[in-house]
Amino acid sequence: MGAPSKYTFSGHESFPCKPLWLKKGYDFVRDNGNFTAADAVVRLGVGKNMVASIRYWLRAFGLTEGDRLTEMAHWLFDDVTGFDPYLEDRGTLWLLHHRLVTNCVATLYNWCFIDLQRERISFERTHLLGLAKRILTENGEKTAGKEKTIMKDVAVLLQNYVVSNRLKGAEERQNLLTDLHLLNENEGEAYHFSLEKREDVPDLILLFALLSVKGEQNLLGFEQIQHVACVSEFWRYNINTLISFLIQKQPACAKWHSWTRVLPGRFSMLTTFMRQYSLSSNIEQNAMGCEHYVVTANTRDAALRITQDFRDSFHAFLLIGTYGTGKSTFLLQLERDLCGEGGELLVGAAEKWAGVSGCKCLNIVGQYSAFSTVLYQKIQDVLRKDGSSLSRTGYESSTIGEDDVPSVDNTLALLDLYYEKVTAQGEMLFIAIDEFGKMLEHAVKHEVESELYFVQQLAEWVNMPERKVMLLLSMHQSMEAYGLGTGDLNRFEWQKVQGRFRTIEFKEPVEQLLLLAGQSLSEDFSLESENKTELNRRIEEIYAVATESKLVNELFSLETARALFPLDACAAVVLASAVQRYGQNSRSIFALLHERGAGSLWERKGLKKGCFNLNDVYEYLLAHFHLAIRQSHVDSPVWQALNMATERVESIDWSTREMLQSALKVVRSIALLQIFGQAGLVLPRVLLERYLLQAMDVADAGKVIDELERLRIIRFAIYRQRYVLFEGTDFNIEAEVAKAETIIPVSDAIAEELRQYVGDVVVSVREHYYRTGTPRCFLQTVVSEPRDLEPEGEIDGYVQLLFSTDRDVEEIVRRVDEKAKHANIFVICREMGEIVRRLRRIKAYDYVLKEQLQDQNDRVAERELRLSLVYERTQLQQYLEHLLLSGTQSVVWRWGGVDQVVISYRDELRLLSKVCDKIYSQTPILCNELINRHKLSGNISAARIKFLQAMVEHEHEADWGWESDKFPPEKTIYYAGLHKAGGFSDRPETDDLLSLWCASDNFLHSTRNEARSVSELQKILSAAPYKVKQGVLDFWIPAFLYMRRHDFSLFGREGTYLPEVNLECFELMKKYPADFSIKAYAESGVKIDLFNQYRRFLQIEETEKIGKDKFIETIKPFFSFYHRLNEYAKNTKKFDRIGTVAFREVLAKAKDPEQAFLEDMPRALGFDPEALGNEEFVSRYSDRIAQAVNDLRHCYMDLIARIEAQLVQSLHWQHNDYTSYIKVLRDELREIKPQLLSPSLKRFVNHALAEFDNRNDWIQSIAFSLLNKPLSQLHDNEEQQLIEQLVHSFAQCEELRVVSRAMDFECAADKTAEMKSVEKRIMKNLSGDDAIDRAVLFQLLKHYIS
Repeated sequence: MGAPSKYTFSGHESFPCKPLWLKKGYDFVRDNGNFTAADAVVRLGVGKNMVASIRYWLRAFGLTEGDRLTEMAHWLFDDVTGFDPYLEDRGTLWLLHHRLVTNCVATLYNWCFIDLQRERISFERTHLLGLAKRILTENGEKTAGKEKTIMKDVAVLLQNYVVSNRLKGAEERQNLLTDLHLLNENEGEAYHFSLEKREDVPDLILLFALLSVKGEQNLLGFEQIQHVACVSEFWRYNINTLISFLIQKQPACAKWHSWTRVLPGRFSMLTTFMRQYSLSSNIEQNAMGCEHYVVTANTRDAALRITQDFRDSFHAFLLIGTYGTGKSTFLLQLERDLCGEGGELLVGAAEKWAGVSGCKCLNIVGQYSAFSTVLYQKIQDVLRKDGSSLSRTGYESSTIGEDDVPSVDNTLALLDLYYEKVTAQGEMLFIAIDEFGKMLEHAVKHEVESELYFVQQLAEWVNMPERKVMLLLSMHQSMEAYGLGTGDLNRFEWQKVQGRFRTIEFKEPVEQLLLLAGQSLSEDFSLESENKTELNRRIEEIYAVATESKLVNELFSLETARALFPLDACAAVVLASAVQRYGQNSRSIFALLHERGAGSLWERKGLKKGCFNLNDVYEYLLAHFHLAIRQSHVDSPVWQALNMATERVESIDWSTREMLQSALKVVRSIALLQIFGQAGLVLPRVLLERYLLQAMDVADAGKVIDELERLRIIRFAIYRQRYVLFEGTDFNIEAEVAKAETIIPVSDAIAEELRQYVGDVVVSVREHYYRTGTPRCFLQTVVSEPRDLEPEGEIDGYVQLLFSTDRDVEEIVRRVDEKAKHANIFVICREMGEIVRRLRRIKAYDYVLKEQLQDQNDRVAERELRLSLVYERTQLQQYLEHLLLSGTQSVVWRWGGVDQVVISYRDELRLLSKVCDKIYSQTPILCNELINRHKLSGNISAARIKFLQAMVEHEHEADWGWESDKFPPEKTIYYAGLHKAGGFSDRPETDDLLSLWCASDNFLHSTRNEARSVSELQKILSAAPYKVKQGVLDFWIPAFLYMRRHDFSLFGREGTYLPEVNLECFELMKKYPADFSIKAYAESGVKIDLFNQYRRFLQIEETEKIGKDKFIETIKPFFSFYHRLNEYAKNTKKFDRIGTVAFREVLAKAKDPEQAFLEDMPRALGFDPEALGNEEFVSRYSDRIAQAVNDLRHCYMDLIARIEAQLVQSLHWQHNDYTSYIKVLRDELREIKPQLLSPSLKRFVNHALAEFDNRNDWIQSIAFSLLNKPLSQLHDNEEQQLIEQLVHSFAQCEELRVVSRAMDFECAADKTAEMKSVEKRIMKNLSGDDAIDRAVLFQLLKHYIS
């Protein structure tokens, strides 16, 4: 079984790192906290998944190892000696960013800030996913099923660094590394790396970053320094500056931290190199062409992976890298080391670590033949040379032909024979196949399936754990890439075969290749003595252009530039990159450098011939890589633009031929740098002119550039800060913007102008947040005049940036500040000249985009204008940020009546905490992130329901009925501090929630004389000096009201009294707090005698002390009784006693229970409340209440009884008891033929036939069939109408029953004549009145039927 994947894309549980999670996690681990313990959620104040996330981030930032705190963690977060416990210093954020990227626990961060940043400036999420899949594939890892996980990791990475334009809440912006502004969001789903110099990176953080990547021998290689530069964007340092910096800062290292041994006095910067370097290596001939092999970080890592995987029983490897990166020499050196002949530069001899006595090597160079054939022939040759028998193979005396393909079994059998011979001598077998891609190309065109099967079988044979065999195949791309044109099914087979191998990426940085190439050239191209000074000057000038333009990430040494002469530094990087991208088997960078003939380096030995520059590289690439350039790939648009630019340049009538040649050199140089330069490349005019002069002797470069810009062949892309080829627009962006700048005014109302382009910035408070558990956010906003703004919602204060032309602005600020009551900090900006200049440029771009760009389909111009506008706005935002913390006289910070010293990010955050400590001095301490926030998450909103439900239903149980060993979110919140209040009487037992309790209690006392809305309590607690977050209030207010429910009356909408404080009330209260009010009870107003009379009525003992809780428990049954009445009982007035209606109205409209029961109710029943002290009156009053209650309780049953009586009487039923008449009635109704019933009457009959055990249900059923509503909703004026409808419906049924029976009568055939005679006589005697005649006939019919 292979080793587990070394790449990690999960563990954060989809949570970005919050600003104070690292400090919180540090304290937790320091106090012996266990992340897997059930109560970890309580101690950390977060959810279960967040606990796992905090643990992950501690590891990812290198603060823990195996849940043990590292020295770095103590240095940062110790309460006494910690450098920055609350992460208020921006330098600390840089340090953490560096640790996150280089620690490689979070794999994607390294790939993003190292690999992706090298490839592109702008990117989308899918680009990062594609990069991850590519690297995984190159390293033999499967990508199937990982896309979703990687995309989640991408989302978290972006949340950690990007302040999204789509985020609505300030709380969502509080992630740890967003203040570094390393990544910015474009329009849509695109992002870009920040390209600006980072002046806020402290020197000591840079020092630590460099020391942390040093090798074991205190060596700093170019690759390591390059990583530091990419990770932390230390673009302002070139290699020489870094070396000087390291030596200069050595003493500071000892003061800053205990890692003092890492500086041995001087740094060795890879000073030993080989003096000779062959153009190519042939592993079959075992010739390297040199005595010394240079070990790089890449080759060392590759060798280490091979040996580690071999020990884990994985023996088959793919070595993938572009041409010219040294794969062949690596294979030879690896072979020499295994055999004990190579000085163990890469690995130890096989006998030392592989359990063998030596190593036999089988080397093959790829060719366009079947792999199985080549391998078979190679083994045959080796065995014959050794005199071994071939009888077991079936090829005793013959050699197979070039076109013959041996079977898989035969080849493996031959390999078995050779392996047995090797192992019999106690040795291991090393099989190296260089340029294996040639064999795969042959397989694609011939027997692809059989060859793939053979490679798969070979890998499986090699990977047998007991075998001491190592197989290395080198190629320039993955196996899957060779199978792209073979169909989906075959491509799957290619993937499956590649999965049998461990992939080793062999990719030397361009700088490393050029370093080695320079060493190979140094003796052949030594500087001529007579021109040495001038040549050195030119080399240094061109090198400065290369580093300042970031073409080589400023990590390219001057010594290497000298060694590469006459190839200039810029041309060297472009040439090496081009060879890696377009190279062929026979063309490595070393081969190109040593070629002879026209156009080669050998023509440039002296100054007269000049440097081999970018123009020469262009001609060289066109001559040697013409086909590769013409193919469709990512570079094609720029090559096409270069062709068009060349045609346009050559079609112009230049004044001299030299001008034409100069123009061609300019466009070619710009194009090549555009194609092969890194994402961060900058090429301002001054650098371009310097290069053209020093490398190409273009003396009139400025004039040529001006003309090319005028002709719109080239242009300066301001958002990229470099020249690029013009790409298909006739719109002159630069000219229009320049023109707009001269006519666009900037008004005196600078603040209003500025606010259009500079968004508000949310600044998160750190120290105050950590101490109280309450997150605080200040909004940094541009204003024209100071105001004492009251913060609302999730904003807790304002940093007001004042841009005003009023001369008295500072005096105005002083007056407002002295009277201010809210959290407002004022920043006066005195100097605004640069602000105005930048504003004018932004407005010019905006104006050109909206007004001057006539062709709305000109996507190129529109895109450039939009990107430039974004760039200028970003520049303005960053200038403002720098200005505010500049510490100069241009800016004044003021708060609390005095000027404040703010010259750093840390100063600003400490000032914000200081303001919060004073303004929000009564903030309760509640360290629980689940609820201490402005808006609760969906999960916590659901937990809130469970929390309140447990409080109401299980308040007297231990832990409110939750299991002791489990901590769901609702229990975590319960343990956060609110649960302690369950047993409180007057005040909490700890001070954490004391301020919150006192404020709520004071509010309750203030309602004794007049009810107050719950929203008023919410407003008090949401403002200074408390400013409690809404999430806490969503829990606190219902919990407090429930705990104190016996001390007040609760009223709902329109003042209706609510006797029960329950879950339904809480949910409505959360949505509509203004609809609910409370009024505290005043005990002095209770009349004891009358109160006791109510208690006697309810059969409650009078010996108990009368208190607020007893009062509410006594009157509650009356309200409960009223609320249980149905609608009829609540509305009918059909009572014998008038007082019953009045009694009911008091219960229905009661707003104050005390007044209702002690004043309103006695009056409603005809008593004077003041006279109720008389015992006789009290007795009569009690009887009257009992009568009223009885009337209300039985009025509905009385209605049903009246309906029944009317039916029995009107329909002449022979029985008046339900059990008797219902049986007869059902029999009669069943005689009706269904076809005679109308739909409405059929529905009535069905209800009447329904079987019920009692009269009440039956009458309610038949009434519902006619009313289409429950009988309980009947109004008094509908009663008689209902009875009449019931009587009529039953009468109709009786008629239809008679008709139904008559329909069954039959007359004999011989009686027909007699029947006709009787019919005539009856018709003759009828009166002629239809109504009378029908009635008479029906009565006769009914009589005969009966």
